[in-house]
Amino acid sequence: MKKLTLACSLALISTSCGSQNEDAAVSANDPQADDAQLAVTGSSGADLTVSTCRANVSSPELCSSTVSWANAPAGSCVFIKGTGQLFACGGASGSAEAPWLRTATPGSVVFVLADSRNPAIVYKEAQAPTAELTVSTCRANVNSPELCTSTVSWAKAPTDSCVFIKGTGQLFACGGASGSAEAPWLQTATPGSVVFMLADRRNPAAVYREAQAPEKSTDVAYRSDVDQRFIQQVSLDVHYGEAGKAKPVFVFIHGGGWISGDKAEVVNPKVSQVGSFAQANGYILVAANYRLVDVNASQQGLPVFTYKDQASDVAHAVAWVKRNISKYGGNPNKIVLVGHSAGAHLVPLAILDSRYLAEVGYSSSAVSRAILLDVHAYDIPYAISLMTNNRSFSPQIPSLKKMFGQTATEQLEASPSNYIIKGKTMPSFLVISAGIMDGVVHDITKLTSEAFATKLNLAGIKASHSYFQNESHSSLVSDLNIAGDKAAASVKAFLSDFR
Repeated sequence: MKKLTLACSLALISTSCGSQNEDAAVSANDPQADDAQLAVTGSSGADLTVSTCRANVSSPELCSSTVSWANAPAGSCVFIKGTGQLFACGGASGSAEAPWLRTATPGSVVFVLADSRNPAIVYKEAQAPTAELTVSTCRANVNSPELCTSTVSWAKAPTDSCVFIKGTGQLFACGGASGSAEAPWLQTATPGSVVFMLADRRNPAAVYREAQAPEKSTDVAYRSDVDQRFIQQVSLDVHYGEAGKAKPVFVFIHGGGWISGDKAEVVNPKVSQVGSFAQANGYILVAANYRLVDVNASQQGLPVFTYKDQASDVAHAVAWVKRNISKYGGNPNKIVLVGHSAGAHLVPLAILDSRYLAEVGYSSSAVSRAILLDVHAYDIPYAISLMTNNRSFSPQIPSLKKMFGQTATEQLEASPSNYIIKGKTMPSFLVISAGIMDGVVHDITKLTSEAFATKLNLAGIKASHSYFQNESHSSLVSDLNIAGDKAAASVKAFLSDFR
């Protein structure tokens, strides 16, 4: 078999690409050309194969992308379908390298083996393998691990392909053009630590595709004792990075006025930089949902959730992290619990009111640090008194009373400050407040945050308050990872010794 590189041009087909197959030649204008093509295609037994080595290999110089043909009628050439461009000629058999295939989009180039004088007479078509390799993992944190499989699957691969483990070169599985193999050990492997390669069996340097387990797990239920209609509201997402030393964990509880919001917001750069801040600073990120309050739920025959259910959900999320995060490369003894807006009320309530964490077998020591981003509801009667004479905020009072009770006694039960007690082991608190809410300049969260931090300190619980007059309620999260952001600097300083 001859091996050539592209040496022919369309203008020189008749003189430089071999003799012609007179029997096969059919005029392009012949109305029977299609029938003739089918006849030749069916009788020639010609072979055309395309093997590619993708550009992800460590040593591309060891990798060749080749178009090969055999058993072709004399005078055959290989063209690129669609453009009619001549690729190579070489007689009845041969091969030609196509290094540019390494970076071409899989499936974007189709080659045709055809008569050199009349490319409409096609003997064979072939394209680069559109090899697929996927890794699906089921982490060991599921309630029923026996129902959980971690699988490596491949398809559309060259027939002589195998799957290897990158770095070690260890053979994982072989199975022809398509197949799958279970990898139960992936359930406990550190995420990101194993990369699989679909490659040529005889030359593993010729890699068709690489894949690894996803770097996040989404919609993981952290409790199973709720109505299944609300299972999404008691789920969390885990975003983890490269393998290595166990990392501290940044657990984020979203805001939304106790009635809305979603964990996905934390990694949406249009509304929040909290996720990118956590990951950029070396944390495993966990974003948790909680059951939302719907005051009209009873009219629809649905359960009515309250702030107590929400605080319980936060405690259950913390318990899940304590028990499972090591499987994701996180350190269960280094948890930062962060809340924004309504989340900044639920976080200290779940920590300070010992009933919530006790419900899941833990105490306040389960959390190492707490960061609270701009809420007024630390002491709800005090917040209402500040809002009463404020025209911008007084319209919110009826909603607060509907949420937390009409009487001061009921409101205090919902107030984190009501559970501050001397002598209890507590995490350190960073309480941050902003000077702007919905375009209105105010000092309500500043005053409530100051009072809360002061009360914590008087009880021997380490706490600090940072006030940013020019920050808004939303910019505290939307700008958190932006260079020069003062709130971000405050958070970094608070966590500077926390590694």
